[in-house]
Amino acid sequence: MSSDPTKALAPVASSAAAQARGLRDDIAWIDDKDLRTVQEKDQGAAWALSMFFGGGGQMYNEQYLLGAGLIAADIALLYVWWPLYFALGAVSSVFAFRSARQINRYVAARDESTRIDGPTPGEYRSPV
Repeated sequence: MSSDPTKALAPVASSAAAQARGLRDDIAWIDDKDLRTVQEKDQGAAWALSMFFGGGGQMYNEQYLLGAGLIAADIALLYVWWPLYFALGAVSSVFAFRSARQINRYVAARDESTRIDGPTPGEYRSPV
């Protein structure tokens, strides 16, 4: 029985950490300095906020620029042609739901990585 020496030299890294790094691109609107403090989002709340007031779910998901733009468009559409108001709400609610789901996936992978590997050096508390 022969063993392959390259398998023994494979890097040791938790799959949760690799998954968190992979999911980072999905939530690019969140600054790197805020990644440790981002919390799970209620997908239903994000959906409902955007469904009834387009852009509300994006604001809830911390996509402030996109949310402000959708709210402005929503107000304009309400005065111009109201059926588009409801169409924009329906479309933005789907994207708000998906954004909340992406945040939740990242938070779960980050928390699992921390549970397995422990805190990173930047997360150690200094003695008081």
